[in-house]
Amino acid sequence: MKDYRIPVEIVACDPNHYVRCKEMVEAVELLPTEVQDLIDYKLYCMDEEGCIDYAFSVGAHSPAIIINGKVAFQDIVPTMDEMYAKLVQSARTERDRLIIHSAWAKAIAEYDAMVTV
Repeated sequence: MKDYRIPVEIVACDPNHYVRCKEMVEAVELLPTEVQDLIDYKLYCMDEEGCIDYAFSVGAHSPAIIINGKVAFQDIVPTMDEMYAKLVQSARTERDRLIIHSAWAKAIAEYDAMVTV
């Protein structure tokens, strides 16, 4: 269990051509490094072999973010708060939850500093 990483998959059409798909990918790829180290990220593009079968098996359609094998976000790009909340729910250890909470708090503080300038 010490090597457990939270599985995060994205089912998307071509993220280079569809804005919502690109934003779903960015919602995961722009997470801080300390959070990235806790997840096992995979992107499934609809034109790749096996993607449609995988999407069907978890009940997803494009675009979607799947966390721990369950559809977490479907069609709607998650806010920062929603993304962090789902990751905290999926973390298996208190240490991982603390890392995610810390990154979340830091992101909120940075955002607040930008907004109040």
